Amino acid sequence: MSPNTKQSEKKIKIITRYVSTVYGCNLQCYVDFSYLIVIIDLTKSISLVIIFSYLVLPVFGGVFMKICDKPQFVAETNRKMCDCPVFLRKRIAIFLLPVIVIVFASCEKSVSPLSGVSFSDSVKIREFPFKKISHKRPLIELTEQEKEFIWNFASLPTHHEELGLSYILHYLKVYAEKPEQYQKETEYLLSVIQKEDVGKNVLGTPVFFTSKFGISIVSGKTKRSQETHRDQGMAELGLLGIPSSFEVEISEKIYPLSDAIRECAANFYLEEKELAWSAIVLALYLPPIQEWTNRFGEKCSFDALAIELMKQRFEENSCAGAHLLESLTLIYEISLECPILSFEVQNQLKKYLHDILTTVIHEQNIAGYWELDWFVKIPDYGQPFQNPHVWTPSVDSESRLLATCHLVEWMLDLPEEFDVPNETLKKAGMWMLNHLKTKKYGENTPICPYAHVVRDLELLGM
Repeated sequence: MSPNTKQSEKKIKIITRYVSTVYGCNLQCYVDFSYLIVIIDLTKSISLVIIFSYLVLPVFGGVFMKICDKPQFVAETNRKMCDCPVFLRKRIAIFLLPVIVIVFASCEKSVSPLSGVSFSDSVKIREFPFKKISHKRPLIELTEQEKEFIWNFASLPTHHEELGLSYILHYLKVYAEKPEQYQKETEYLLSVIQKEDVGKNVLGTPVFFTSKFGISIVSGKTKRSQETHRDQGMAELGLLGIPSSFEVEISEKIYPLSDAIRECAANFYLEEKELAWSAIVLALYLPPIQEWTNRFGEKCSFDALAIELMKQRFEENSCAGAHLLESLTLIYEISLECPILSFEVQNQLKKYLHDILTTVIHEQNIAGYWELDWFVKIPDYGQPFQNPHVWTPSVDSESRLLATCHLVEWMLDLPEEFDVPNETLKKAGMWMLNHLKTKKYGENTPICPYAHVVRDLELLGM
């Protein structure tokens, strides 16, 4: 790979990260790097025209009027240029690049990748993902009335307008604990994802779209069919055990889910935002493959992925960093069955999880909950919340519920060798139950975290 190519890739990765952060979209599903290079060159030219038109000409207008034979004509032209408000000129300059990128990103282009860089279609995708095991720990005695009350918080809304892809994924996750009882609801929710006409009817637009290397779900928060976090949809489907042969309808054509997995592997790179979700997809569907090459020509491996995840900051990941722990635990658990990690990295990951668990147990409040910033007491963690773009920790009961239900869920997923104390889980479960009893379903009870609470109490109840 030439130095110019590497330099171009570095610049474009910065652009794609900026655009995905500001606009909440998964740019790489649609635009090839070589196409963005053309956009950059075009943007440079347009920027020069704007600077010359709105900045240079007005400054030298007086000089032009003196040396020109038609000073009044030049003066009128200069006046019109100066009439453009300063704030508008600044906004044009600031937003020109991302707007152009977004316009091109909205069009699905089929263009060649950078010279010498390609993603191999020979990557073998597993038919069935590895099964994630959540251990049932019957520690809390629940009456039938309490069980019915708890599950009311997982009731489907009666109106389509209240559903979004994030809601659907959460409902599917909690219904998986009672597959026979919620079979009808599960089939309906999967059809919204699977069938184009049902997706349009329920969410306004279908969930999946065709992209350069297969099919993909668009990330963002502007449409109900978009996933909140990149690769969240595929991660949750994999955790549900959905096979790679699962058929998805797009424009009256049928595509296997393996096309979306291949898209994830092709677009993967270690610097991407919220790496945990992509890690879950790859860990579920790629093993026994230990390494692969992405569309940028970079060698990727589960060793490098695990090491990078262990470096991640909890405050820069969603749900108090719980999904970061979820992805690392999954990789470790799979490595026990399939050698996707080297012996050294596997031991490093095991120690990391043990150390985090020790901190989690120590930081539990006597009442049973955790604060959102529970991780600040991790040894050698450093100064948290240095990034101004991350969330700010709060100390209200809803924030504590968000942290508590996710951490309990993670501890229930840990292999038995980690020996999570029963007392830790029981105190947390009782606190969540008591918090739930102060609520009424539908009144400020968003699906996240309340679906997680329902699932936790189902696993902890007896």
